[in-house]
Amino acid sequence: MDQNNIENNSSADQDQTEYEVGYKKPPEHTRFKPGKSGNPKGRSKGAKGLSTVFMEEASERVTIKMGDRSIKVTKLQAIMKRLFQKAMEGNAQAMSKIAEIARMIEPQQTQQQAQKVLSLDDQAIIAAYIQRQHKNEPSNG
Repeated sequence: MDQNNIENNSSADQDQTEYEVGYKKPPEHTRFKPGKSGNPKGRSKGAKGLSTVFMEEASERVTIKMGDRSIKVTKLQAIMKRLFQKAMEGNAQAMSKIAEIARMIEPQQTQQQAQKVLSLDDQAIIAAYIQRQHKNEPSNG
């Protein structure tokens, strides 16, 4: 009878061990339960995101020396001034970094300029609208 119990237990163990634990196969007891969030409390209200922290730090003002005078600029401006200064001194890494930044900025500026310039169709629509408005205005004479 003890032999029977051992066989029954070993078959139950085999049923549980049939599931292979490994890459993308976590143990069942550590999986998220259905209907339960993996982060039930969520992000705390006071926590700041990376972009917020970065912008706060970059916009902080510092005093730098420019020749014989001191000026107050943001940290980001101070870094850019130093980067350009190094590039002007012939530093190849600084020149490369400036070229990289220029490539990143160029699409943004091109898009902003495209938004400022109206297409010929848009200009025609606006001109027709203005003419209609002038026709509908009562005369002052």
